[in-house]
Amino acid sequence: MGGRTGNNRPASAEKGDPVRILGIHDGHNATAALMVDGAIVAAISEERLAHRKNEMGFPALAAKECLRLGGVTPDDLDVVAFSTRSYGNLNLLKIKRECTFTVRDWLDEQERRWKPKFLEGREDAEEDYYQWLAQDPRCRQPQAYDLNDIPLVQSAEQSERMLDRVRKRYLATELGVPEHKVAVLDHHTCHRHYAYFASPFRGSPCLIFTNDGGGDGANGTVAIAENDSIREVNRNNHSDLGRVYRYITLLLGMKIGEHEFKVMGLAPYASDYEVERCGMVFHDLFRIEDGMIAYKNRPRDLFFHFRDRLAHCRFDGIAAAVQEMVERVGTAWVEHNVRQHDVHRVVFSGGTSLNVKLNKSITQLAGVEEFYCPASGGDESTALGACYAIQAGSGDPGACRPARDVFLGPAFSRNAIRQALTQADLDGPFEIKENVTHADIASLLARGVIIGRLAGRMEFGARALGNRSILANPSTPDTVRRINRQIKFRDFWMPFAPSVMDTHAARYLVNPKRTLSDHMTLCFDTTEQGRRDLAAALHSADFTARAHIVCPDVNPSYFDLIQEFERLTGIGAVLNTSFNLHGEPMVCTPEHAIHTFLNSDLDAIQMEDVLVMRRRG
Repeated sequence: MGGRTGNNRPASAEKGDPVRILGIHDGHNATAALMVDGAIVAAISEERLAHRKNEMGFPALAAKECLRLGGVTPDDLDVVAFSTRSYGNLNLLKIKRECTFTVRDWLDEQERRWKPKFLEGREDAEEDYYQWLAQDPRCRQPQAYDLNDIPLVQSAEQSERMLDRVRKRYLATELGVPEHKVAVLDHHTCHRHYAYFASPFRGSPCLIFTNDGGGDGANGTVAIAENDSIREVNRNNHSDLGRVYRYITLLLGMKIGEHEFKVMGLAPYASDYEVERCGMVFHDLFRIEDGMIAYKNRPRDLFFHFRDRLAHCRFDGIAAAVQEMVERVGTAWVEHNVRQHDVHRVVFSGGTSLNVKLNKSITQLAGVEEFYCPASGGDESTALGACYAIQAGSGDPGACRPARDVFLGPAFSRNAIRQALTQADLDGPFEIKENVTHADIASLLARGVIIGRLAGRMEFGARALGNRSILANPSTPDTVRRINRQIKFRDFWMPFAPSVMDTHAARYLVNPKRTLSDHMTLCFDTTEQGRRDLAAALHSADFTARAHIVCPDVNPSYFDLIQEFERLTGIGAVLNTSFNLHGEPMVCTPEHAIHTFLNSDLDAIQMEDVLVMRRRG
């Protein structure tokens, strides 16, 4: 792990103040975060270091790296805060379901677990399913937690107690953290604290919405923040926007927990006829009741019900119909609460907040004056939310600092990059240059070269924000085909995104409320000039942009690169997509960057001021 830079030694504090907090999410996309004196100084998902998509279990590599980046030892920690009390049956954590399951496995779960339970009324369905699952070799893979003696079927209370025990045992054994320093928090409490305290909003009252597939017995909550004090006003476990969306993802032959964004990308291609035909299935599903999303007509299950009723529908119409339902119901939920509580500033987190089209619709509501969606609001962000919740609960919530700058992972020195190149022993038509400048990179982009960029500290979350990005000229339509077919190996209908200088945002994006979009969590309609200059970085069906607005105070290096590109081309934006191969995590290290380069047809990679180019004839 040598060669990484960016240590920060925490300031001293009064004894007993929880100023050094390690937040842990050990479920889907396990993540660690470190807070020092109210500021998140490091946050890393385990997948980035283990190089295993959506890794689950205790994020040991990420936790140790966060401590290293913060200059903190385990003995220095005041609190280790887990962001979820229980994940249900621990056999699913043992097999690392969201990490290891294929589409076939998710379909088997429907047929072997839920169909016998919900549709056939078999009381032994759960035990039979877990007995069958226990034979899978993936249940014997090594992991941090000792889950060897767990029973096949557990009550919710049993599961929570057992998970608490194995967590504390692991921390005591591996990190030397005593039990009295361990806190376990409610899942949605962590989501909402991240939504509010990571935002730039303070002072005026703020409505906080959380919505996801589910956590600790809820999948939707509403809260109000005032003077940095958060009060929950409602929660339920029937706000099933995320659950319905995930099962429609599976019905379309795509992977739950990973490919929902593909459904969102597919939706705009459907004709009005297909949307209307499929939309009837979702039309009377939900209503707003007592300030929450509730069922109007609840199906017996959320898979076979839709499978049967959508059998006559086209794939694109299904995607469009479920997206329309999420936007219609989600905005009605927000609108109802804005009106009821007379609060017009809104923040949103949870897995559903990754739906950028829903966020766009929320910003367009007349009653919403300001809206903020922080970076990567899926379960990975609950590690940060746990830090904020502990700090806020200590009696000093004002110490919590926003997280606009989410470049919270490791950076790498020139020596580390040289060492990686030496070990790779590049053999072939490659050229290596050192001391390259932003002007050099901008010139290559202007000429149509596609470049993977590793620079500075790695960004936290699902969206590439320039430091681990593949960059290209956004005005060249053929770029989309080249990246999809030769580099990313992904579905043809998926759009890319533009990174836009904040000084040029009004030229390209329709954003009358000037909503912040630092982290690519919003979607915008585009202007005529935007559709011309950013053609390759827009959705080709509706010309919307999942825009990353780049501010010089947040990422000065990346802003400078785009500015150099603008000087050459007149275009104040670049095409940006995550630096990875399809199905793999975003790159973290120089070794990962070289691996991606050698296993794709990327033209070049930039690692700090080192450029590796592929000679083309």
